[in-house]
Amino acid sequence: MKKIRSILLYTRADMEKAMVCKKKIEKWIKTTHQDISIKTTGKADIVIAIGGDGTILEAIRMYAKYRPLFLGLNMGHVGFLASVRQEKNFTSALKRIFSGDFFESKRMLAHVSLVRKNKTIYENNFFNDVTVQNLTGVSDLDVSIEDTTIQHIRGTGVLIATASGSTAWNLSLNGPLVMPDIHCFIVTEILDHNTATPSVIVKDSTTVSIQINDFRKRSEILLKDGTPVDMVLFVDGTIVEKIEKNDRIVIQRTPNPVSIIELEKNYFFKSLHQKFNFR
Repeated sequence: MKKIRSILLYTRADMEKAMVCKKKIEKWIKTTHQDISIKTTGKADIVIAIGGDGTILEAIRMYAKYRPLFLGLNMGHVGFLASVRQEKNFTSALKRIFSGDFFESKRMLAHVSLVRKNKTIYENNFFNDVTVQNLTGVSDLDVSIEDTTIQHIRGTGVLIATASGSTAWNLSLNGPLVMPDIHCFIVTEILDHNTATPSVIVKDSTTVSIQINDFRKRSEILLKDGTPVDMVLFVDGTIVEKIEKNDRIVIQRTPNPVSIIELEKNYFFKSLHQKFNFR
């Protein structure tokens, strides 16, 4: 393990508690580890995201291109993506990490493109999931793996999750729990009016595509800019684009995984015990 020379602390400016914690960590590092520089943007050896899972997802989307190690310090409600879940343990965790006492979990990062009339109008990376959903009615769409259609859905929509995202919206749709370091896609339908089908797990080297055949239009929901929508594209839980008839969504893995810091072996299973009281 190479020596840690720089860190970047990331949090949301509107999270007061997390901002206070950030300042405490900055002060502690400046006092105890003067050899480690604290960056405010760009490339760093470690990106420390302080907040909930949403904050961690934002940090990954912003800084994954620099290929740092990511450390999540949980100050939210769920904290499935966080390496450390209790604030009282933050300092002791940082001491271990700065001494090289940690594990590195390689997680899959994926890419989504929205294609309209043979032109890509939106593209971005995602860590957890992509959802295509009609907010007000029924949609008609096909899900394909490479050139083979595996599901025809006449319902609300479909979610494509990574293994890291299996504990997010996928779980609320009764999708499977998958160890986060397994590289795969999980295809889970949303309220299909046809015969219900189970989630499908496919290997990461495949291309998943969603063809929008049709959907019911009501235009009862408005985006922040006042645009009426029915069918929308969610990326990691955020609405990013309005979807139109005949659009195609293409999903593939990216060539470089995301490195997540873990302090315990089998941390995922311990998390399941804590969250669901598994016996």
